[in-house]
Amino acid sequence: MRRIFTERVHGTASIRLQAASILLAAVVALPLYATTSVGSVETNLLTAYLQLGFIGLLIPEMAREARFSLTSSPTLRLATFLLLITIVGWMLNFIPVSERSRSIVYAVQPFFLAAAIGWFRAVEGRGLRFIFWVKLLSVLGALLVLAHFLAILPESASKLAIKSDPPIYRHLRHLNYDLAMIFALSFIYWVAYSRLSQSLNLSLFALLGFVSVWSAGRGQFLSMGVFLFLVLAFRVRSPLEPALRKPLLAFLAGGAAVFLTDATYLLNNTWEYSSDLGSLNRVSASRLHIWAQSLQQVGHSWMFGFGPDGFLHWWITASSANLVQPHNFIVQWLMEFGVIGTAGLMLCLGSLMLLCIRILRRRHEDTPTAIIAALLISTVAFALVDGNFYHSIPFTMTLLLSAYVIVKSTKISTHGIQSKSA
Repeated sequence: MRRIFTERVHGTASIRLQAASILLAAVVALPLYATTSVGSVETNLLTAYLQLGFIGLLIPEMAREARFSLTSSPTLRLATFLLLITIVGWMLNFIPVSERSRSIVYAVQPFFLAAAIGWFRAVEGRGLRFIFWVKLLSVLGALLVLAHFLAILPESASKLAIKSDPPIYRHLRHLNYDLAMIFALSFIYWVAYSRLSQSLNLSLFALLGFVSVWSAGRGQFLSMGVFLFLVLAFRVRSPLEPALRKPLLAFLAGGAAVFLTDATYLLNNTWEYSSDLGSLNRVSASRLHIWAQSLQQVGHSWMFGFGPDGFLHWWITASSANLVQPHNFIVQWLMEFGVIGTAGLMLCLGSLMLLCIRILRRRHEDTPTAIIAALLISTVAFALVDGNFYHSIPFTMTLLLSAYVIVKSTKISTHGIQSKSA
């Protein structure tokens, strides 16, 4: 653990950072295993409590980053103002915000992001590697749980049950969130590590290919497609382009191996409704119906929305289906925050996306930062068709990677945060 920190960190600060890193590992890993016994709402709340512990250990760093960000970014100040108006609107509409656990989840996230920025500044280059290994090992552990479940499944039982009711992740599509993240992050370690590590990385890509094709997550393949397009489009003449070939071939080989086994049942099921062009709603796995119904409901409180978990509380009474989010982050935000709050959130997200595009366009940018910039953009594409911004497991990773690119693209001076390209 000591190797995570730079030599300039000593004494009490070093102890705090080590403790914060342990808690951050818990934030990344534990919620995944909590899904073996609790639902998504409870997992989100557990994550928020773990995040609070991380924030508590980094209060000086968090306060510094929050202060610098607010004083140096007019966009962030405007977004904060719009969100404060939304909160007042919730109160005026007597929305029971204090009774909903998601209120705690939302209240914690901006402080967690600020604390994560401070953590990355303190640990410098080793922080990303730490996050990657914690995430990778936790996902590999989850894959073992899934493999064990299939191994002991009675022959009379349908293996399709693992899709909607797996022993971990609550739904198999949540595994696809993590697979998309690991797929992109692994390229960093393919480029950076020695031949021995590259050999291990090839095995990892083959495993990722097999599990990705087996699980048949369309949103994951959308995300990976956007990621690869961005990397190749902006980095086509860089050393990164030829470095992609071997891991991609390993991924394709692993995916092709699915067709040599009897593990195509999920793929066949996905193809069955994806190819039904007579019903676009069925092709979308009922998403079009969910979005249309949700947007119609937004019209009843378009200005401020229905508060945290607004979709969940409405859907419980509107439908018997077990659904906690609408599989689209814009619809989710409109249901919760209305037009005013969504505008504030979109300002923040838009600023992050512009930063990522600038990073990709800079030829001198280091490879890890460019890869993560592409990953963040692809994650937003994923979130247009799934719940990446609702579920704490993928959203925590999104915030951590956002913190990383912010640190790599800004520097702290006595006058605040400045762009490194300025």
